[in-house]
Amino acid sequence: KVDYDEYDKCASDMAITCDAAYFWHITDFHVDPHYDNWVNDLWNSCNQDVSQTQGEMGDFECDSPWQLVESSIKAMQEFGRDPEFILWTGDSPPHAKDYEWVDQAVVLEIIQNITNLIKGAFAPDIPVVVSLGNHDFYPRNQLPGHNNEIYDAVYEMWKPWMDSDEMKKTFTKGGYYTTMLSDSPKVRVIVANTNLYYSVNEAVTGEEDPGDQFKWMEELLGQARDNGEKVHLVTHVPPGVLKTDEGKGETWFTEEYNTKFNDIVRRYGDVILAIYSGHKHLDTFTLYYDEDGNPVAYMLVAPSVTPWRTRLGSDLESNAHNPAVRKILLDRDTYELMDVQQYYLDLSTYKDNNMDTAKWTKLYSYSDKYDLEKLSPAGLHSVAEEFKEQESEKFQDYQELNTVKTNHDSNVPCDCECKNLHLCSIQKVDYDEYDKCASDMAITCGAGLIRSGIYIYIVGVTFLVWLMQVFDA
Repeated sequence: KVDYDEYDKCASDMAITCDAAYFWHITDFHVDPHYDNWVNDLWNSCNQDVSQTQGEMGDFECDSPWQLVESSIKAMQEFGRDPEFILWTGDSPPHAKDYEWVDQAVVLEIIQNITNLIKGAFAPDIPVVVSLGNHDFYPRNQLPGHNNEIYDAVYEMWKPWMDSDEMKKTFTKGGYYTTMLSDSPKVRVIVANTNLYYSVNEAVTGEEDPGDQFKWMEELLGQARDNGEKVHLVTHVPPGVLKTDEGKGETWFTEEYNTKFNDIVRRYGDVILAIYSGHKHLDTFTLYYDEDGNPVAYMLVAPSVTPWRTRLGSDLESNAHNPAVRKILLDRDTYELMDVQQYYLDLSTYKDNNMDTAKWTKLYSYSDKYDLEKLSPAGLHSVAEEFKEQESEKFQDYQELNTVKTNHDSNVPCDCECKNLHLCSIQKVDYDEYDKCASDMAITCGAGLIRSGIYIYIVGVTFLVWLMQVFDA
């Protein structure tokens, strides 16, 4: 850094990084064991035939080759091999139809392979906090709220990370558990199996509280408050609404479960350090507000390792994204979140330049892009409010980072409706509130178009009158 201001900022950032503790958040590997065999095997994860263009590290149309998974773990080692813990929020098998070639044995083998990779890459005394994804089961999405073979088998793989009888009891019952991460300060992690609330999960149809998990969560959060603990709340499938191209929004929880989960978060927002999720494959955050409109909690949604285009909305092209891993900085004394640092592999550059090795780099941090000294509900609320400003540079950054800076030809400018639906998704986690927000925004944007049209009409008429006067003269 030869410029003084850049040097000062660099030195300040380094001081923060060196003084802070940190952990890694990885999610949605979605390994496709058949990635290299497209010509001879049509039953893989690719959305279309990419046999002539796919690269060694992956393709935007496909799930992850094993080389990409290995590369992502090596990137974590390169940028921080001594974390406080590793957070892995599930979804290891590929996006393939259950009746094709993915069965229970394949699901368990893939989970075991990634488990072994993580164990071999980091010291055995580094805790790994891990949750099940909706694909970490057979049949996919159908995770029950009671004991079964897959919960038992996965527990045996993850037993070194779940070293108490109580953790075994709840995980083998319903895929959820809790443990203390630190006694000073008192920090607990609660891993909720939110696949139980997935609207396509027929295994829990009609159940008011699948696996008794809501009751368990409330009891734990109440005890945490009484004991002066702070809590990391971990999920895979997130509550709330994802903005899609059609504008309606994509939801995963049933409405009843979404309401119950969100009510619990609001009641215990003072205890929850942050909520962490995957599943969306995109980079975003969500805010919770109390009845008076005060921000009380937030959720960080991490982008995926897989670059696979999500099959959501009418335009698949809009959801391409680069592979990513996330580093979260913590205050050593309080465990409060200080920053998010996003690392990624620029897949287009890697493929276009036929690079021999994958070069992962730091893409951005919340402190740089959003001018946050630390993360908090109030701080992220201020960022969301700044997004609303016309020509907001921070929102433009968010829009680019939402898909991990793909810079793909398919990306289109985000117009008034697009931007406002992003904001609805960030600030409205309840379905009825999101629908009202989306409806209000559509009216606002429509009114803006009408005003623009009237303005153009007036300018045009004025110009014609001026022309007539010139010619008459």
